[in-house]
Amino acid sequence: MERLASLKMNINNLLILATLSAVNSGVKARALEIAKGQPRVSCFDSTLGELEARIKQKNIKNLVFFASWCLSCKKHILEADIETTLFVVAFDKVDSAVSALNSLILPEKRKNVLCELDRTEKITKFYRVKSLPYRLSLEKNSFRLMP
Repeated sequence: MERLASLKMNINNLLILATLSAVNSGVKARALEIAKGQPRVSCFDSTLGELEARIKQKNIKNLVFFASWCLSCKKHILEADIETTLFVVAFDKVDSAVSALNSLILPEKRKNVLCELDRTEKITKFYRVKSLPYRLSLEKNSFRLMP
């Protein structure tokens, strides 16, 4: 009797796992990635002042504002020079956006990715971001919108 109850519990657990996997297949991919020890992109949650300091310190030349749900943002992420670009998560859930970056950027390049969260939308308001994708080229204290 105990064995039957245990078997039913295991089957229920498998069904729950299968349902979760079907609902969000990205979770399974991220779990495999972590299990393999792949590097992951991590994002800062900074103030505007801290962001500006990071831009100067790391010699950032481009800002790419993106969201995981924005299909045309993927093109800007794939074309970006990782060494001189800072990615800003805008109008999106943090986990979804970080997962999108991890899926688009090769594992060997992920450790060099700079990513910023804009939870309060202060960064997007400062740079006057109204829609996505939005890419800015930073040139000598001036901003230039890139197509």
